[in-house]
Order: sequence, then C-alpha cells, then structure tokens
Amino acid sequence: MKTRRLLLMTMLALLASFHATLLAQTVNISPKTGNVISAVSTSSENHMDGYGGAWLHNQIPLTWLTADENTLTDAGLLKTHANNISAKTDKFVICGGQSNDGYFTLSLPKGYRFTGYKMVLTNNVTSADFSLSLGGGNYTMFEKSAGFGSTIVSTNLGQHNTSNNTEYTLQRTSTGASDMGNILYFQLGRGNKGTYVAVYVKSFEITFECADPFTETLAPSSTITTGVDCVNLPFTTERIDLGAVTWSKGDKGSYANRYNYENIRDLQANFALYDEGGIENGSAVTNKTTNGHITTIGNYYGLKNDTYYIEVPTDATAQGGINIPLGYRITGAKIHYANYAPSSAIKLGDSFYITDGKGNYMNAKLKFTSTPVVWNSDANGKVWTENTYLRVNNLIVNNPRLTTTNNSNDASSFKVEETNLYCQGWSKNFYISNNNGSGSFSGTRAVLVSTVKAEASSY
Repeated sequence: MKTRRLLLMTMLALLASFHATLLAQTVNISPKTGNVISAVSTSSENHMDGYGGAWLHNQIPLTWLTADENTLTDAGLLKTHANNISAKTDKFVICGGQSNDGYFTLSLPKGYRFTGYKMVLTNNVTSADFSLSLGGGNYTMFEKSAGFGSTIVSTNLGQHNTSNNTEYTLQRTSTGASDMGNILYFQLGRGNKGTYVAVYVKSFEITFECADPFTETLAPSSTITTGVDCVNLPFTTERIDLGAVTWSKGDKGSYANRYNYENIRDLQANFALYDEGGIENGSAVTNKTTNGHITTIGNYYGLKNDTYYIEVPTDATAQGGINIPLGYRITGAKIHYANYAPSSAIKLGDSFYITDGKGNYMNAKLKFTSTPVVWNSDANGKVWTENTYLRVNNLIVNNPRLTTTNNSNDASSFKVEETNLYCQGWSKNFYISNNNGSGSFSGTRAVLVSTVKAEASSY
C-alpha cells in the first residue's frame, strides 16, 4: 500500500516552503531590515560599543555571522563569534581583527538556496565609526567556497582612505541548481597584518528561493528497549541557535542585547514517528507506551504490526524553550528496511551481526565499531568471521575471558538464547557482552542481529 510504504521510511526528500509565492525573492540587507546582536566573545577581542557578532533579519530566517577565525560548527556556520559588525544609519561597518582577517557567513536554513547577491563596499571608514587603528595595505573582499576554501570571486578595495568615496562591488549570480547553496562564505583581508581592517557595506542585496530539495536519513539516535508509541527523529536545520539573548552590560560599560558565543548550537528539529497509540488529543506525544510498538535494533527502528505515521516539524525548540517556526513538506521517501529475524528464528548455523544494541558491531578484534562484520556459526556452536574463531579461556573459573583463535579446533562451542550468544560452563552461563567498547563476559549483553536484509523505495 503506497501510504504504508511512505510512512515506514528512513530516508525523506524534503522541500522548504516559506510562503506559497516565495519561489524567488529579493531581499535587502540593511540596518532597517534586521538587528545586530552583541556577542560575549573571547577575552582577546576589543569589544567596541555598537558592534555585534550576528545580524538577524526581521522577517525571514536570514543570519549574518562574524568571526576572527574560520572554525565552523558541524552545520558549516561560524563557531567562535567576534563583534565584527555594526549597523549605522544607512550602512554597515564590517571588520577583522588585528592579526586575523574578518570571516562572515550569510545563511538561510536547509531547503533554501541563494540565487545571487550584490554587495557594494567603500574603504573610507572614519574614526567616528571605528575607533581602532586601520591600515595594512590593500584590502580585498572575497567570496570563498564552503568552509573558507578556494576563492570564488573577489574585489580589490585599495588602501584605506577616508577621503576615497569609490564604490566597489562584489557580486555573483547562480548559474546552476547547486553552485550557491544555503550558506555563503565571505572573507575581508588585507596585505599586511598588525592593524585592523574595516570597510563600509553601503548596500547588500540577495536573491534566494525556497525550492531546494534535500534528503534526510532518519535513524535511531538512542536505544529504545521498552516499546513506545512515538519517537522524535532529529535533524539539523543549518540554522544557528544563539542561546539566551539578554539585555546586559558590556565590558565598555554600555548595555545591549547580548548572547554568549560559547552557548551557540546548530538548531535541530524533530520529525515524529508514531503508531496509532501515539496520538493524544489529535497530536503525537513522544514516548507514550499505550501500544509500545516502536523499539530499536541496531541502526534500525523495530516496528511491530501497526499503522505508522511520520510528520514533518512545524517548529524547532531553541535553547530556553523558544519555538522557532519552520516550514517543510515531504516530497518523496525511500525505505531502508531489514527483515531482522526474531529471537526464536536466529539459530546455530545462521550468520548474524554481534551488536551492542546501539548501532555498533563487534569485529575480529572484539571491538565494537560502526563497521558491520558478519559472524558465521555452525551446528556445533563454533562462531567465526573469516579465519578468526571465538574462544573462551579459563572457563572453569569465575572470571572467564573472551578471546579469539585462528585454529578451529581450539574454538569454543556457543549457544543462542533469544538474541544473546553465550557459552555454558558448569553452573554459570557466560554471555558475550559489550564492556567499554570491547567484547567480554561483563557489561551489557550483546545483541544478535540477522544479516537478512531487503530494501525498497517509493517516491
């Protein structure tokens, strides 16, 4: 049934939908269309009044971040913010540190993409707008590839001169579906370090569309042993979560809205996967246990006989419990499923994975890693992978050790009990366990998982 295949998915193709008419949109970035927020930044930075680490648009999810170094979060946004942007009446001042260039990311959430921009700059910043020493030879504004890699376009801004009103333009227009993406990387540099670098941004116009499909793989992020009716499936939106923003006093004595750069996070949102029992008053409720048909088996969700649903998030919860509106819709799905044998179906003679129940697999060195390793067994209880056999040493004493051997004659005889593999010795059963990432006979019992798999897709 088409609906059922859609609802039991682990891969989703998604599309952002900001507004029905917003396939292509032009936006002006200016002091009037957004707000600069100050960052509680590193102690080595000169914290000038009126400067901030981030500029946020008033209406759309557009964020301009600044830094003195180009380290990034996992989502590709600047991580160590500096107060390198200031909004003046009709323009911005952007700057870089005394020993570092200025780094900037301009971003929209995942599902959006830039289609072009035009930035007009002048190199005549006055001491009234920037009180630190400027100089350092010729300035250059770059657009860089992802992660501040190679230069895409650049413009030479000449040397700093308060009497020079020359306008310089940095611009680019998308020529394909994937050449700009949802994050742009800019760098403001100069020929010589030792003095600060700062320029005016007289105007900054961007065009974008929210019709850039992306795919999310939804796999368990934690182990569920007791069945539930609804679980959250997290994904990264590629939008920054600044954390708490408070009206506070800076080290120069002035008050401003400030955030602590050490508290920033990549904003996550959650899909909801639930069965019929997961609905309460018309909404899905996480971790309900009415039917309890959802568990985890390795990297998969274990689903019992039921009807299942998956919902896109309408908002994301930022730090402090603030709800950030989102707009996504599902445009396609691909199901990866495994016909895991139930405990009664795994028997000696089968091949299986020995897992820790959290998506890691035991290898020939008795270490649990993310790489699947198939173990074989025979009717006599010998268990091996390639030419490495499992063996138990000191079986008679109360402290047996799990080891390996390359000689099948020295291999121990194991048995299967439900999803556990054990070796019986006198009055005690010794179960293979995950102990600090290694196979042993102490710790949490390992879980056998069948190697029988199949895959289907539906778009």
